Amino acid sequence: MVRSALLALLIFAASCNLNKDDEETFGICVHSTTKQPKQADCVTVNGGSSVYTYCTDEKIEKDCKNLSAGCSNPSSLATYDDTIVWYKGKKCGESGYTETCTGNSNYKASNQTFCPQ
Repeated sequence: MVRSALLALLIFAASCNLNKDDEETFGICVHSTTKQPKQADCVTVNGGSSVYTYCTDEKIEKDCKNLSAGCSNPSSLATYDDTIVWYKGKKCGESGYTETCTGNSNYKASNQTFCPQ
């Protein structure tokens, strides 16, 4: 009986440690993406740049998806430079990024204006 109680206690303690580790690894990826419109030659700048700041909840830092992209004609006549900062132990909804972006519900912003395009 003592042996089974000890085994149950060890299993409980192990599960507590696993949950604690899970809580310590979640976080947010805060993106600052600069979009620079280009003309059809993908070289000439076509207007001013825009900066989008948004957030994604991720399980671990390496899950942060970098959205940097070069200009490609005719798909996207703009370049995107995405800088990401990882904040461990945070959630987007607790950090001012509460607005769900239309088109991709994984992205949260402080205002729809800052949703990625």
